[in-house]
Amino acid sequence: MTYGLTDLIWLFFIYSFAGWCMEVCYAAVSRRKFVNRGFVNSPYCTIYGFSAVLFAVFLPELADNLFFLFLGGLLLASVVEYTTGMLMEKIFHRKLWDYSDIRYNLSGYVCARYSLLWGLLAVATVRYMNPLLCGLLRGVPDLVTLIVQWAAAGLLAVDFITTSMAVLGMQISAKRLSQLSEGMQ
Repeated sequence: MTYGLTDLIWLFFIYSFAGWCMEVCYAAVSRRKFVNRGFVNSPYCTIYGFSAVLFAVFLPELADNLFFLFLGGLLLASVVEYTTGMLMEKIFHRKLWDYSDIRYNLSGYVCARYSLLWGLLAVATVRYMNPLLCGLLRGVPDLVTLIVQWAAAGLLAVDFITTSMAVLGMQISAKRLSQLSEGMQ
């Protein structure tokens, strides 16, 4: 399957939201309370969105070979997860996840258990979900797609900037940015 830019943007937002839902449900069950598992205040775990886009770009030719599709997804997402975890800690001095207490981990950023899950997610997205989603979303009128995608991207950008500033402890003279961040939360 060939994906256009519009398809990839849809996939990014859909899987970022789906990943956030999975993370929040997992945290709610294990901690018995709501925990926003994303870096930003809005309901997105963008690591899922980026990984899904990379699956769509680099793995479609493996769709007929489940083993290599699984392996490709496992490796690709593990690199994304490791890189993201390391950069977030270096930039924001905050470790968003830590797998140090789980067997077979690499610096606490990735572990075998979740890397295997990433492989399964790659198979599910490339083989089944992406064709279904893209088939449905290609029926959405272009103007609606444009408005929704630009609005979602704008809100995510504002959320990321305000969250980053808050985490870095930067003082903002304009109260409007903090009001936007609170509104998104």
